[in-house]
Amino acid sequence: MTKTILKNRDRDIITKKDATILTQREMEILTMVAVGAKNVEIADELFISPNTVRTHIYNIFKKINVPNRFQAALWPAKNL
Repeated sequence: MTKTILKNRDRDIITKKDATILTQREMEILTMVAVGAKNVEIADELFISPNTVRTHIYNIFKKINVPNRFQAALWPAKNL
């Protein structure tokens, strides 16, 4: 029983740590990616350039270690 409690406690710590990997802006963009928004739509909504959106998405992919938008969209459900 102690092993199970400690195992689950450690998993919660990792989850909280994962949540701090991304900046607030990156989380905002990831949320929009998850609902299917395109870079231009995200840029218009956040009043930033499409190139800035592309840079944020690139940084998100690197931080959470995913190769594409689909896996990035699934990442919060598994890690937050």
